[in-house]
Amino acid sequence: YGHCLFLNIPRLVEPVSTGMLSLDGKAPDFPTLSMLCAEARKLGGTTVWCHNGAGMEAPVAIALGHVDALNISDGSGVDYEWYYRFLNCGFRLPISTGTDWWEYDHNRAFVQVVGKFSYESWIAGLRAGRTFVSNGPLLEFRVNGRGPGATLRAAGPLRVVARALSRVPFERLEIVHDGTVVAEQAAAGQREARIEREIMVESSGWMAARVAGSTVTRRGYPVFGHTGPVYLTASRPLARRSEAAAAVLAQLDRSVEFIRKNYRFASEADQALALGRFAEGREFYAKLAEG
Repeated sequence: YGHCLFLNIPRLVEPVSTGMLSLDGKAPDFPTLSMLCAEARKLGGTTVWCHNGAGMEAPVAIALGHVDALNISDGSGVDYEWYYRFLNCGFRLPISTGTDWWEYDHNRAFVQVVGKFSYESWIAGLRAGRTFVSNGPLLEFRVNGRGPGATLRAAGPLRVVARALSRVPFERLEIVHDGTVVAEQAAAGQREARIEREIMVESSGWMAARVAGSTVTRRGYPVFGHTGPVYLTASRPLARRSEAAAAVLAQLDRSVEFIRKNYRFASEADQALALGRFAEGREFYAKLAEG
């Protein structure tokens, strides 16, 4: 189904693994991960989906409201495809990262806290989307003076300011709007770049800053950095919502087929519950795909 982190939980949410990943490799493929995410959130925990959104149930768990953030490049190369799809579907999904279960790289999530720094204020900042993620470059990003996690009305030209400063080389600083690069600046000496630009936006969506380039870290992964989105509201709806939702629907249909053919359940009732989660998610995206 996928892989999640549960933060700030008062007790272990079990089972930790199901199916072939269980201790003996013989446990049923049940409960689903979205069900465990729901339990973690009932306990007051914060749920973070891992590995660039990988796993068959990520779209389901996000649609059902059980995911608080999505990890990018934790144990793999950076891939924004699923994250951008979820944003283009209209989800306000904070960006996060980590090093997986051993030291894959120096991936870190940086969070702006409000008030005194504490574990609780850090968690609150993560859930609010006041983040940027990086394995080296440091990023600043503002749209009309508002930072990641903010929502603002897109009326007239938006003043976008972004800066990247890095201890490791990178090639470009980019502004991304709904998944498309709309502004970029080459890095001076491959260490620093700044963009100040007015950008017109005609429909609701999101905007973020990221760094790009061909440099790799000592562990062999490309250098990356990406801010959380600033969310934009306008008179026109999300331009790419139908396209993104249709791609998710196709993936969900493939996942359901795989589960029916390969997953083991202790009873038909458990299978029905698992597939019912996917049916709920599919209904959500089908409505988005209709426009």
